[in-house]
Order: sequence, then structure tokens, then C-alpha cells
Amino acid sequence: MLQSVSSRHRFSLSVVAHRDTPAIVVPPGRGGGPAYRGPGEVDYVCGGCGAVLCDGVSLGMFTALAFACRCGALNRLR
Repeated sequence: MLQSVSSRHRFSLSVVAHRDTPAIVVPPGRGGGPAYRGPGEVDYVCGGCGAVLCDGVSLGMFTALAFACRCGALNRLR
């Protein structure tokens, strides 16, 4: 789901099972922020808790990756 937040957009990723993931990106250590920061206008957020997992992507980036969230959910673009 794409939501507009000022000039930025938030896209909620889908929570998936571990068996459905080709590669998993683990977030930085405690308090380390998103796993990726870039110049894009879209933020990928956890489908479980809403935490920002990728800040500043272009929609459609990282289609083959899953992102682990600190809440325990495994997220992927679908």
C-alpha cells in the first residue's frame, strides 16, 4: 500500500515466511536505522509494525530481497 507523507511516499511491504525468501537483509544493530538509505522518494516500511526498513528507494527496488525487521517480521515487496 502506497501512502503519501509530504513529498515522500511510504510503501508497506508484505510479511512473508522464511521459506519464501531467496535472500534476507538484516537491519543494522540496535538503533542503527534503516537497512538502506538512498536518494529516492519512497520508503519501504515493515508490514508488521510500520518501522522504516529502507529509506529513499525507487519503487520496485529490491524485488529479490526480504528485509528482517526488529519486530521479528520478515518483509518482501510483492
